[in-house]
This record gives sequence, C-alpha cells and structure tokens, in this order.
Amino acid sequence: MKIAAIVAGMDHEINYQKIKIAMRLILNGASFVATNTDGSYPTSEGINPATDMVIGALQASSGVTPYVVGKPHRAIFKAALNELGATPEEAPMIGDRLNTDILGANLYGIHSAAVLTGISSRETIEESTIKPTFVFENITTLHQALAEVYE
Repeated sequence: MKIAAIVAGMDHEINYQKIKIAMRLILNGASFVATNTDGSYPTSEGINPATDMVIGALQASSGVTPYVVGKPHRAIFKAALNELGATPEEAPMIGDRLNTDILGANLYGIHSAAVLTGISSRETIEESTIKPTFVFENITTLHQALAEVYE
C-alpha cells in the first residue's frame, strides 16, 4: 500500500519510532503536510512546546519542507469563511499569536483582535510589523466590547 501523505500535527506522545516511520515515508515520496507551525502554546502550567516541535523534527530528519495548511496560510482562513458563509469583512480573527493568527488575518484582509492572554504581549505587538486591528487584555474584555456594539 502506498502512503500518499504524512499529515503532522501536535503529538504529546512523540517518540523516535514515530519520527523514523514518518521520515522514511516522506523520503519515499509521501507528501509532507503540517497542520501548523506554532512553536509554543500557553497552558495553566506555563508555555509548552507545540506542533513545530514535531514538524521541526520531521523537517530536519527528512530535509523536506512541509506544505502548511494552518495559520497563517490562506487555506485555513478560506475554509473557515466558507464554513461560516461569511466574507472577510464579516468575520474577525481572534487570536493570541501575531505570526500566525494576526498575520493570517492581515494577509487575507480580515479584521483581527489580539488577546494578550497567550503568546503575544503588548510589547511584542508594539515592536512588531504585524499589527492587529484591535487589542484586548483578555477574552472577557473582548466580550464586553462586543456586547457594547451589539446592545
């Protein structure tokens, strides 16, 4: 049986055997698809390694760059808007990471709201060339702002 693609994402139980199998399949012609390339994500215990840990291991061992279907790439935004039946003007992107959530929204012409409870901080936003349309301290302040608009 020919394997057409290796789709890699977050794996909390990643190990050498899994990387070896996936690497060999990629080297034998399977397409390499990544769900996203987030390097970290926030948890109640602090910042943890994320999907790019898996993607990086496969890319380094195979020498193949994956096709990324997740943020900031256009496909995920197009699919989400299609699912909602919305246009870019009707559906803002809410996220905590400038280089995926906000960048993707900017590239696709979607308004964006950055929340400061994840990866990006007010300082990183000020220093970055990637700018959200709006900035909120957390989801609660975002909800309050939306409630005022839609009262």
